[in-house]
Amino acid sequence: MEWRKIIMTNHDIDAVIKILSDPEFFIPLVLPVTKFLLNSDSRLYRCEGDIGKLPVVFQGREYVGSYNITHIIEFERPPNVSGKINIQAIENKIVITILLQNLYIIYLPLRVHISNRLNQLEKTFEEKIRLERIKRKL
Repeated sequence: MEWRKIIMTNHDIDAVIKILSDPEFFIPLVLPVTKFLLNSDSRLYRCEGDIGKLPVVFQGREYVGSYNITHIIEFERPPNVSGKINIQAIENKIVITILLQNLYIIYLPLRVHISNRLNQLEKTFEEKIRLERIKRKL
């Protein structure tokens, strides 16, 4: 299953990439995360959450390039699901692509959640980045 969202931005693209390269900020924007554990010596993280009564548990690794960020994700729950999230900055737009493999019908709520979160992010992106820039003094 693949989702793709193009978000226009007026913010400085370098500042946006710096903010989006923080998995603790970005991952909860698109996936159901209630507990986020970041490994301090690398870009590894573990997340837990749920949708209704269905648990969502996954581990991820982040790779950051100059204008490209990739998250490789392996789910424990739902089992056998893996994928990646790619964030690409091109001039004044951010392209977010989420690709999950083996996401079966029982996890339809996860599919709907991701779709809804991306649509919501498109509407609130400028404000979230503005607030985060103020917080981080970028």
